[in-house]
Amino acid sequence: MSLARLSTGALIWLAFLTSSNPFESAEIDHNEVIATSTDGRKYIFRLENPEFVRMVEKAKLS
Repeated sequence: MSLARLSTGALIWLAFLTSSNPFESAEIDHNEVIATSTDGRKYIFRLENPEFVRMVEKAKLS
């Protein structure tokens, strides 16, 4: 997952996770990037502090 400045393409930050499936989508919600991996887990990165990442397990269907 990476964040780049739209106007110049300059890299702001890059996250590399060794124990995650690849990301298939991402969206920005307020001050966070919510990235979804191919196994359905969501990773929430703070735009200003991406080192504080949270992982949300995918919902289990009953």
